[in-house]
Amino acid sequence: MTPDLTTDTITIPGSYMTNLVKVVSELGGDANEVLQRAKVKREDIMDPHSQISFQQFRTLLLEGAKSCQQPALGLYLGSTLTITSHGILGYAVMSSANVRAALELAMEYFQLRTPLSQLSLSEQTHEAKLTLESSYPQGDIKILYIDTLMSALVNLIQFLTQHQHAIIEIQLDFKAPDYQKLYAQLLGCKVTFEAENNVIIFSTDDLDTPLPLADESANKLAVSQCESMLRQQLETQDLITAVKKIISRQLGDSLDFSRLASQLNRSKRTLRRHLLEQGSSYQKLVDEVRFEMAKQYLLATHISIHELSYLLGFSDPSNFGRAFKKWSGISPKAYRNNSANS
Repeated sequence: MTPDLTTDTITIPGSYMTNLVKVVSELGGDANEVLQRAKVKREDIMDPHSQISFQQFRTLLLEGAKSCQQPALGLYLGSTLTITSHGILGYAVMSSANVRAALELAMEYFQLRTPLSQLSLSEQTHEAKLTLESSYPQGDIKILYIDTLMSALVNLIQFLTQHQHAIIEIQLDFKAPDYQKLYAQLLGCKVTFEAENNVIIFSTDDLDTPLPLADESANKLAVSQCESMLRQQLETQDLITAVKKIISRQLGDSLDFSRLASQLNRSKRTLRRHLLEQGSSYQKLVDEVRFEMAKQYLLATHISIHELSYLLGFSDPSNFGRAFKKWSGISPKAYRNNSANS
């Protein structure tokens, strides 16, 4: 069963689908039929500002892979995405001073390009790790989706480092698919499967690599446009939806009401009042987001209940169990088992 993410009004930039259409055609598929099945018009995806629903995105990936008989479609699609494919965020990234600044911008505004996941960067003595973390379960398009993003991120890092340094390793959190040999061919590095997270590992020395197109004035302008787009994205949503989206991205970290209020350009007092006026509260919305995401993960993934509890921001699995039973009347295990048997 695939979770219905349309209830969270999730949309994906339609412009990426021009690449999908081209790749499907090049691999021998019928791009027009794929678009028709997804109920997407070709002229719509040509608009750089267009958005498609999650269900349309899901259908395009699944039907695209089916049409060209290529389960590795995501790898091919991601490899076609250049830095300019990412709109104004791409220009902000390429005009940054160095690789570190570029990746920090990519992480901060990643939701402008895909709300389904987020990026984080960690550094050790000799290795930097760029981790792709899911904000929502992707269900039956998980591998296609991750293949696309990891391939595109490899392109991005290679562009930023001017292809001077090889990526050390890529780690993926799923079992090796039948086409596993293609990963090394298309990504050009060691790939490890069944890892804990989806990670790209490269040298920390690369982080200080200056960018050839660095331009402080152009960067400030592009960042300003990214910030404006992010603010507009939040303002065009109703308050409850906007708050839920931000909560869903912060669940794995420590939830911070002050940070939430700041992101919505409101004081804590004003935000509390506005939520109360709509018959809600911060804690009520946190519970609703946790419950919806818990149901989605229990139905669409094999993640353990222990891991899920921490993913949703609970400090103890027993607290998650009690909360879920309060919300649904049954335990998480019983909910998963009942759904599997229905």
